[in-house]
Amino acid sequence: MFLFLDFATLVSLPISYHFLFTAFDYRLRFFLFVSRSFSLISNNLFPFLAWVVFPVCSLSAFSESISRVFAIAIGALIQALKDWKRKRCTAINNNW
Repeated sequence: MFLFLDFATLVSLPISYHFLFTAFDYRLRFFLFVSRSFSLISNNLFPFLAWVVFPVCSLSAFSESISRVFAIAIGALIQALKDWKRKRCTAINNNW
């Protein structure tokens, strides 16, 4: 099996993928760039990567970032409730 490297692909893909996938993780863009640039003969591998592997990877990266956001939001909510409870208890104790 021969791997080939197309110079136009090398030049154009990083630019187009940069504008196309700026919301995704850099690891996924690098994965796409490598899989497209160093594809197998007659590009049999790229359709599989584009239609099967990349959506799964992007979904996992998206869910990972969403779970991080939810974890931060839940942590901030718990901290706000603790602060509210502490202020409320302090106000009640000061009134007695």
